[in-house]
Order: sequence, then C-alpha cells, then structure tokens
Amino acid sequence: MTLRLQVRAVGLVVLLSLRRMLKSPPYLASMILLPFLAVLMVGVVIGPGARPLPVGLVGGAEGTVGPRVRGMLASDGTVRVRSYAGEPALRAAVQQGDVLAGLVLPGPSGVVVRVFADPSRPAGAAARLAIVSAVDRVGAVVQAAQFAAAQSGVPLADAQREADRLSAAQRQIQVQARFPSGTTERGQYDYGSVGMLVLFMFVTAVSSGAMLVDNRRRGLTARLLATELWPGSLMVGEALSRYVTIVLQAGVVLLGGSLIFGVRWGPIVPVAAVVALYALVGAAAGIVVGVLVRTFEQAIVFGTVGAIGLGMLGGCLWPLRLSPPALRALARLTPQHWAIDALLRLVNRSSGAPGIGAALLALGGFAFVMVAVAAGRLRRMAVS
Repeated sequence: MTLRLQVRAVGLVVLLSLRRMLKSPPYLASMILLPFLAVLMVGVVIGPGARPLPVGLVGGAEGTVGPRVRGMLASDGTVRVRSYAGEPALRAAVQQGDVLAGLVLPGPSGVVVRVFADPSRPAGAAARLAIVSAVDRVGAVVQAAQFAAAQSGVPLADAQREADRLSAAQRQIQVQARFPSGTTERGQYDYGSVGMLVLFMFVTAVSSGAMLVDNRRRGLTARLLATELWPGSLMVGEALSRYVTIVLQAGVVLLGGSLIFGVRWGPIVPVAAVVALYALVGAAAGIVVGVLVRTFEQAIVFGTVGAIGLGMLGGCLWPLRLSPPALRALARLTPQHWAIDALLRLVNRSSGAPGIGAALLALGGFAFVMVAVAAGRLRRMAVS
C-alpha cells in the first residue's frame, strides 16, 4: 500500500473511531454536560463574585464602640450584616456556612470585641478583614476622643461628638482591588471553568482507551492489521481520533465558558498552545490505558479514577494554596498543574505567552514521554 493510501487509511480509522465515540450517549454526556455542571458547582463553592459577603453580629445596640461598628458595617457595600441573639447561635451559623465571619460587640461599658471566621473558606478571610477594618477605624476615632478629653478637660461626650464630626468630614482613602486583567473583580466561574476544562479533557482522553480495548475484543484491530495497513498507520489513526475528540471538547468548554459563565480566556494563541499540548498528553495517556488494561470496564474505571485523582492533586477541584506544602510540591509532577497554572495566568492577564513558557515546556515534556510510551505499547500490541 502506497503512502498516499496509508494516509487515506489513517483518515478512515480516525472517522470510524470518532463515529463510535460520538454515537455513545454516556460518552457525549461526559464530554459536554458534566463539565458545565461541574463548573457551576465549583463556582458556587469557591467564589462569591461581586456579591456582598455575609457576616454575623451579636450585640452593639448600646455603648460607644458597638453602635459605631454596626453602623459602619451596615454602610459597607462589601458585606451583608445579619444579627444573632447570642454568641452560640453566631458560632453555629459560621460553622454551618450561613455567614463567613462573626463579630461579638461589647456592651455599654465594654471595649473588647471578638472576631472569628471559617478558615476553610477562601472568602472567610475577606469577610474577617472587612470586620477588622471597621473595628480599627472606630477604635481610632474613640481613642482620639478619649485623648482629647483627657488633654483638654472637655466632657468625653463632647469630645466624642467632635471626633465623629471630624471623622465624617475627613476624606476617606478608597482602596479598590484590581486583578491583573484590569477588572475590579475576579469572575466567579473563572477557576471552575479552567479546572473543569483541564479535568474533563483528561477524563475524556483516558476513558477513550476503553474503545481501543473494545476494538481488540471484537477483533477489529486484528482484522485491520491483517490488511496492508501499517501498524504505524493504525497507531497514528487511533491517537489522532482521540486527539481530535479532546480538542473538540476543549473548544465546546472554552466557548461555553465564555458565553454562559462570562470567562475571558485571554489571548487566543497562547490558550490554543496550552490546550494543544495538554490534549496531546491526554490522547497518549488514553492509548496507554487502552493497551495496558484487559477489559472495557477496567479501562473506564481505572482510567476515570486515575484521571480524577490526578486532577485533584493538580488543583482542578480547589486552589492549590489550600493544600499542604507537600501536596503542592507533588502537584508539580502532574500535567494538570502546569495546564491550570498557564490557563489561570492567561485568564487573569497576569502574563502572556512569555510568562507561560515554563508551563509549555513542562507540558511538552509530558507529551513527549507519553507519546513515546504510547507508541511503544501500540507497536508491541501490533507485533503480538
């Protein structure tokens, strides 16, 4: 068979493999529906977006400090205040996730406040910072009034009124946080879209290895190799079909993330480079799984479990900053980590193509190793 016919045969192998994979409803659901559902869930859990942060308050109806702190928080657009009857109820609300942080204000003659937050939630630190900032500002005004009363001999109430007047008249410094993209807020679904894109590309890739097992079981591989089709052509066709499937899925998730969740992915060329290299790693991994396992069920179970495990380690489900240092170091040994790192840099506009050079080199290394392993296993299968 001439080289031209071999190329046509590779195209037929790709078309047949794509037709089989895309005709499977479960396969299509895992490719298209599951990523978007997962993005929605991760976005709800991780990022509050531009919504006010819920905080709980106890007390503060009387005294010098309490009413002022309560009023300052009520006028702060970044938090939403909920009142509770006592500290036990407030602590329970924080533990159950009803509020991100809690503040116990002093009584009429007290000056000590208690602040607590849920350390397991990323937004809890922001809510605690808003509370502490309000307490510090009120504390500075109260201390200024006390100092003025002690030095001048005027009644404390008069000094406090003057301090409040001066504080209200003073122009406050406005701090506005900006992400590297230039926006004043990070999209609620940015991290979820990036993480689920990386996770499900790999899940789809390794699950496609089950088709290779099924081809062997049904004798399709043996019949193809009994023709004049070169073993290398069969290897290229099988790998290319999986690569095309993963790239198609990535395109759907990228487009859907932009249209449905408002994700701005960044420059097209660097994003395409990351997706192309990562898809190559996944396609080769799918071939390796399909050659190593013996049954269709083993390919689905072991491949999916392995892909999800690597995704969890690499940071697909939660930010790596929440993981222990040892796991963060181990994550660098996974292609998922480098793909997420590069895509997040592009989404946040913190760097362009030069800034993701290390990630592209790492993904290229993973791709080279996985393609070499897949080629060796396919060649051995063709000979046996």
